Amino acid sequence: MPKFRNKDLRKDILVTLAYVPFSPFRIKAILNALRPTGYEDLTETSLMGQIKYLEEKNFIKAEKARNIVTEEETLLVTITTKGIDLLEGNCTDIGVSCG
Repeated sequence: MPKFRNKDLRKDILVTLAYVPFSPFRIKAILNALRPTGYEDLTETSLMGQIKYLEEKNFIKAEKARNIVTEEETLLVTITTKGIDLLEGNCTDIGVSCG
């Protein structure tokens, strides 16, 4: 069982994405950025659940992309203007710890 709260994790995902706003991040990059900050037990499956939540709330955009050389498919995640507004306190959401 994870030691973190989903609300805090969602905020930290947004903070990670906001380091380079509007630039896409791969799931592995987000996972690697979060693990040293208290999310050592975070799995890719758990992260994907939170990504889906944030996407449904329009705080992030998640798009599949295919590498033209290897044909490998990956998910690219980008923070949206609504996600930035949430981090800056211009809006609120009960499911994300911000403020």
